[in-house]
Amino acid sequence: MEAAAGRLGWHPFPTPASIRTVDPDGSGRECRYCGQCTWNGCWADAKAVPSSIGLPEAEASGNLRLVTDARVTEIAVDADGAVSGVHYVREGERVFQPARWVILATYTYENSRLLLLSRSRAFPDGLANNGGEVGRHFSTHCFLAGFGLFPGRKTNLWSGTGAQATAVDDFNGDNFDHAGLGFVGGSVMMACHEIRPMLNHRLLPPSVPRWGAARKQWLRENFESIGFAYALPDALTYEDHDLTLDPSVRDPYGVPVVRVTYRLRDNERRQAEFLAGRLDRWMLEAGASESWHSPIGVSPVSTHAYGGTRMGTDPAASVVDPWGFAHEVPNLAVAGASCFPGGGGVNPTETVEALTWRTVDRLLAKLG
Repeated sequence: MEAAAGRLGWHPFPTPASIRTVDPDGSGRECRYCGQCTWNGCWADAKAVPSSIGLPEAEASGNLRLVTDARVTEIAVDADGAVSGVHYVREGERVFQPARWVILATYTYENSRLLLLSRSRAFPDGLANNGGEVGRHFSTHCFLAGFGLFPGRKTNLWSGTGAQATAVDDFNGDNFDHAGLGFVGGSVMMACHEIRPMLNHRLLPPSVPRWGAARKQWLRENFESIGFAYALPDALTYEDHDLTLDPSVRDPYGVPVVRVTYRLRDNERRQAEFLAGRLDRWMLEAGASESWHSPIGVSPVSTHAYGGTRMGTDPAASVVDPWGFAHEVPNLAVAGASCFPGGGGVNPTETVEALTWRTVDRLLAKLG
């Protein structure tokens, strides 16, 4: 795929991955290339997740008390509208934790939900929501997968990490001429490992029957010879793409769940169609006998969710300032991709981490 990208005049580069490749201390915590990384824990403890990097060191310092198996139900405020602490439930017991500062970092959906649930006399429509911006301008990556069939070649797509292949950024953002295309934005494109049979068997060529003996025969003969690449189509933000409290559906605690309002608009559909063509071209140039791609539409689930507490300089059009601090609440910070003004055409993790460190540095300066 790297060579094919070069022949097409593109500029491939190794896909970055926050995964240990070297054992840091003799404990065996380096990547073993066993696969199945995405959406799973890591038995080797090689993935850069908070439980492996950050939290252990913080606990060892003696300055952190970590409460697990707990669920925050409300962020409380005092008579002046400042945060006073959080209410949480653990093992059936309701607990109030006082706080001088609260950092809300519960992922995009829950960030908005907790703010909307935290109603008070000072904030009747939800914490930090007197301007009505909490939950608005939600966006997500509607993942686009491209596939190619390489007869007689085993691609071993379930071995190793998903990010051990190559990527191109030639069709991301303003890296290419959009004249006459009818859309703005774009995406990185990444050749990828880690195609899992139970998840991806449904994404077969249109010529393969949807069920029955012929489908099973095709899988037996060809599944080990599939190539995989994907794009993360950027999406414009729209005010009515939002996160709200569902009026009727409740979680096991009896609390309203988040309702997502989102659809694929003309700009994003044209962009996805363009990127699908580039994925097809990449596969064919690499030697695939045929190529196909996933349906263009809203993904049933996405781990790349943005907005709802977006940052900005105008309190009338954003929830937090450029540093991640709530406009309306003096001692509330928000961390995560919910603060993004837009999604962008790449994975968000490194940007989330950078913004979080930036917010914490600013908070430390405030605390003196």
